[in-house]
Amino acid sequence: MKDGLIIYAAGRRCVELYKVLTNLNINILLIVDSDKNKWGMKIGNIFVDSPEKIKKYRYAKVCITIADNSIFNDIKKMLQEKYDINKENIISY
Repeated sequence: MKDGLIIYAAGRRCVELYKVLTNLNINILLIVDSDKNKWGMKIGNIFVDSPEKIKKYRYAKVCITIADNSIFNDIKKMLQEKYDINKENIISY
């Protein structure tokens, strides 16, 4: 995570992870969510944005903060296929 981390899904787990990462001085590049209603919402000092922004950070680690395993796998597959994120760069919280 030398260059930073992208958080995928702007729910309760994201808020918890944001607090932990900022306390550890880990650079959070983006917070993204597939739900358009969450775009523009602010978590800490970062505005939630569209997953399309991930394209700028192809080599960054992406942490998916979804608890449901089936949804996690769908998002992981989408990140790999649509955004060309290497599976080794996709982690779960």
